Amino acid sequence: MKRRIRSHLLLAAAVACALLLLSACAAPRQAVRPQTEPNAVSAFFFSAATILYNEGYYPLAENIYRMALRHDSGALEIKRGIFNSLLQQVNLDQLPLERFAAFADSLQRRNELDPPMLELAYRVYFDREQYRRAARILELYMQKTENAQAYTSLFFLEQQMDKKARPELLDRAAELAGTDAALLNSIGYFYLEFDPDRAERIWWQAAAYDTTTQAAGLLWTLYADRRDESGLLRVFRSFTLPRDQDRLAELLGGALDTGNYASVLALQEPILATNDPQLIIRLLLAGWFAEDEQAFGRCLQALRASELEPSDRQLIIFFQTLQSLLNDDLSGALRGLTSLDGKESLDNLVALYRSRLLEGPGTDSTAVVSEVRNNLRELIRSDSSRQLPWQVRDYLLAVADGLNASAPPSAADLYAKPLVLFYYESYRRTYETYVWLGQHYQKMNNEINLKTVLREALDEYPQNADLLNWLGYAYARVGINLKEAEVLILRALQLDPDNPYYLDSLAWVYFMREDYNKALDFMVVPSQMENMPSEIAYHLGHIHLALENYSSAIAYLKLCVEVNDDPVSVAQARKLLDQLEP
Repeated sequence: MKRRIRSHLLLAAAVACALLLLSACAAPRQAVRPQTEPNAVSAFFFSAATILYNEGYYPLAENIYRMALRHDSGALEIKRGIFNSLLQQVNLDQLPLERFAAFADSLQRRNELDPPMLELAYRVYFDREQYRRAARILELYMQKTENAQAYTSLFFLEQQMDKKARPELLDRAAELAGTDAALLNSIGYFYLEFDPDRAERIWWQAAAYDTTTQAAGLLWTLYADRRDESGLLRVFRSFTLPRDQDRLAELLGGALDTGNYASVLALQEPILATNDPQLIIRLLLAGWFAEDEQAFGRCLQALRASELEPSDRQLIIFFQTLQSLLNDDLSGALRGLTSLDGKESLDNLVALYRSRLLEGPGTDSTAVVSEVRNNLRELIRSDSSRQLPWQVRDYLLAVADGLNASAPPSAADLYAKPLVLFYYESYRRTYETYVWLGQHYQKMNNEINLKTVLREALDEYPQNADLLNWLGYAYARVGINLKEAEVLILRALQLDPDNPYYLDSLAWVYFMREDYNKALDFMVVPSQMENMPSEIAYHLGHIHLALENYSSAIAYLKLCVEVNDDPVSVAQARKLLDQLEP
């Protein structure tokens, strides 16, 4: 089908070009006279140009439309074709804006810009921040048709250009907006700066037609900023329960997202009076983030007595566990952890627990860190069966989320390492505990303990390619046991032959042996990585430098610094760049 269309297109273009030559060479110029009705020649050119336009050949379409215009100079449809062809070329950056503007101006002088063309011209000027041209187009547009959006846009443009505000533009826009809630919301927003009371009235008008929570959300923010509890209550009661339960929950959720916890807590009594779990859950979150223990506790009590969906029941267990942790109720925390289902819940629990105890002033306080560590270690000891459920195990490991190998040591590392080490020594060793502890030793530059942990891990997981590569690269990175490193990494590559990280490790073994050409051979796949990490970019730069390929070396070293996801590699790359570019 596409081939048939293209053949028709080429045929039309060829015939059009032939007629172009025929009309230019065979007929005298004065024989072509303007006509009010398109003749056969202009009609053919117009059809051919339209086919070209629809296929995306905008410059050629423009030229053929212009030939049609020579045979019918008064046809607005042909001028619209030229206008659209020029517009498309501007949008594709194939044509300067001024050329389009010159043609649009010529139509404007003849009063031939119809409303659709005016809308398109406004958009292209506005998008390119040609605000004065855009404003002039809007004024022409409003002479032809009244439109609320046009009045609002002109108000905005005048603010941008001259920092002035004409309220009469917004007044007229509000009159014309009718039941368009989205537009009324925008108009109210513009009013807010110089007439807040008018903005409030406009938003209440919008709320009557708004099927979303946008108007209610704007009113909620307005009243929250004023600390106007009666206004908040009016917004709350504008929703009819249970019909609007989801929309009201969305509104309260929006307040939480913007940190308006006080506004939600201000409606504590009416929210609890609804007995609606979804609304009470939003209040509970506000109580947590605002550290309002009384509201938090009341919500938990109300939710315990509610009939909840399984997912909501999990949420209540989640917060009961959180409360137990904060109150040092370790047995209650253990029961809650065991009942939780899903790693996401556990990760969120870690984040909230740490946010309360470790964020803000005193984050690195030894006393706070010690308290967290001791609480969690005691939580492990309280498990008399010494067979921790997987939920607890994952939780305890997740607490070590500060063990990010690319970040400098932090307070989190100070308590995470003893915690993981305690678990490592006291319980059945799992792949996760080996990895967490290995990450800690690598981050603290404890090479001896790192290699000990990795060898123990390989005894239990001998076919794990990541562990094989990790230990092999641990040797290669410091230039020792290079033969064993090569064997380990080759075993990893047998399991995953095209892994760019394993190939990079093997390349570094040969780099350390000063076999630079062979090292570069193994970097073919890593060099093609779309999102190359700093460490691999540094390796490529150093290998090229050793081979005296200076331009490539500089390019990769600069990429290493630009990506900046490994402080050690970035520091080494900067040092080499200083030598190459003094």
